[in-house]
Amino acid sequence: MVDKIDALIKAAGVNVEPFCPGLLAKALATLNTGSLICNVGAGGPAPAAEVPNKGGPAPSLVVAPAEDKKVEKKKI
Repeated sequence: MVDKIDALIKAAGVNVEPFCPGLLAKALATLNTGSLICNVGAGGPAPAAEVPNKGGPAPSLVVAPAEDKKVEKKKI
């Protein structure tokens, strides 16, 4: 199985540490991969945490970039 993982990594053009394919093979050996593949997404997304909103705008997950503030000097 390690040889197949190595071939997949080389085909993808990804660089990983030499011990990673063996570690992944050992981890996958204890799993029922058929069941894992067939049940992907069966549970649906995790529910969002309840956050009380006190009438303000809805919280956003997108972070806006900070605005550049320029300080103008007054001429005397």
